[in-house]
Amino acid sequence: MIIARRTPEEKTEQRKAILGKLEKAIDAIQGSDQFKRYLECQAKFHHYSFRNTLLIIMRCPDATRVAGYHTWPQFGRHVRKGESGIQIICPRPYKREVTTQHSDGTEDTEEVSGMSFAVGYVFDISQTEGDELPEPPRPKLDAGETGSLYSLLAQFARQRGIRIIETADEDKVGRSALGCYRPQSKEICIRPDHGIQMTKTLAHEIAHALTYESVEDYSVGEVIAESTAFVFCSHFGFDTTDYSAPYVAGWSKDRKLFSAALQTIQLASAVMIEAVEALEHKQEKAA
Repeated sequence: MIIARRTPEEKTEQRKAILGKLEKAIDAIQGSDQFKRYLECQAKFHHYSFRNTLLIIMRCPDATRVAGYHTWPQFGRHVRKGESGIQIICPRPYKREVTTQHSDGTEDTEEVSGMSFAVGYVFDISQTEGDELPEPPRPKLDAGETGSLYSLLAQFARQRGIRIIETADEDKVGRSALGCYRPQSKEICIRPDHGIQMTKTLAHEIAHALTYESVEDYSVGEVIAESTAFVFCSHFGFDTTDYSAPYVAGWSKDRKLFSAALQTIQLASAVMIEAVEALEHKQEKAA
């Protein structure tokens, strides 16, 4: 694929255009159904920022796996001729020397680091052809059981210094709650004997633990925790819709606050997903 070189002015206009698309995309998911659909896509693309996830689903709503033009051949596939790429935002770290002139005629030179952003392209697997891709292994999750996904998630929590207490004591869990996070003692109390629901509850409470210091509003914190759990469980093929449906409250009309929440959800869910996958891989090697 040959991409024509663009002038600096053209690059600036392209960045403005893609930011405009992002604003429209954020506005478009401020309803419960659209928000749930966005979270399902974030579960597929947890490595991507919430901004790039929005750009992907806006351009290709049915996307399942995406990669760059030169990345697909590493998996034995190539982009079909004539396919148009999906625009995403690519961070470009840089370093440069900055010289400061002083009044006495001397000067100092120091190296500064920064980040710029450019527009890049990815392609969905539906735009490619070649070898079949193997399905990634998934931790066990049987109906009525907690399964290995719960165990791996609990192991991750303990690695983060969080104590897991399974108890039916209402003074610790709450009368109607299935779990709670106690930040002062870094404890998660979770009601036992609830089968696979325990996995979703544990994911929710761990999300609280990961995001507690960065979220001040209670209602926003609950949506972030529930949404993070939804993304985590969806990634591993566990549909939590019957247990809870993440919703968007009135605060979502504040685009800045809503964008910050989307970023928090993406970062927290990615940490949980990657940690559990690493633990699972470690167990497989040890077996």
